[in-house]
Amino acid sequence: MQIFKGLKQFTVSGINQLSFKASIDKVLFDFSKREPSIHENIECISYHIPKTAGTSLRLSLDHAYHANSVHGAYKESGAKELSRGDNIWLPNKTKVIHGHFRTHVNHYQYFPNAKHIVWVRDPIERAWSLLGHLLAVKPNTPHFNLLKSRYIDKGILNKAKLFQCVVKDVELSNQFFVYHSYFKQISIDKFNFVGSMHNMNNDFTRLSDVLGKTLIVENQNRRTSAKDLPTEAKRLEKFFANEYEIVASYLNK
Repeated sequence: MQIFKGLKQFTVSGINQLSFKASIDKVLFDFSKREPSIHENIECISYHIPKTAGTSLRLSLDHAYHANSVHGAYKESGAKELSRGDNIWLPNKTKVIHGHFRTHVNHYQYFPNAKHIVWVRDPIERAWSLLGHLLAVKPNTPHFNLLKSRYIDKGILNKAKLFQCVVKDVELSNQFFVYHSYFKQISIDKFNFVGSMHNMNNDFTRLSDVLGKTLIVENQNRRTSAKDLPTEAKRLEKFFANEYEIVASYLNK
């Protein structure tokens, strides 16, 4: 029963439903406790930093490669393992891995033929959008619960005020300052492609050339843009200095 429970979590969190054959293969693989093989068929690894064009890119990859060839690596479908440098099981038809996982040098070993791609966004704009997402969906996570108990429950409801609080709060700011951790093992200049949310149409054309596939901007799910940022948020730029140092030359703003 535990195996089937894990399979259900894997399927749902991975976005794309596994075929019947792939489901059986997954169950048998888990039961056998074998080590995953080297995935020479993987053509692209897409590192999805939260609030950086993930929806648009995922839809485009689905159409370019077909949905059953794109594996979503999230909480229960491989993201944790990939972030710590472990190999993972993948359906046989997988050509692309896309999800919220950090870089790791072991990815070169497990996926020797894959091109590494990533999208970036202005650090303050990304953080502001992430806060908006958290306030909108109110996830039952330790991170949001801490934000709620420490600030929201004490009457701090204004988004700009909350933003100042979380940016200055060491326990909460780790999700708002992410570029250093995402590019810790593989630096951004080693990527085959770095796209900017501020230049999406041109960069999708450039990505098409890199992957040899026709990619179209399917949807731009942007919770906020630069024009929505209040003055109070813009004044916090000094707190994002390390973030800008990593991505500034790729933003094309």
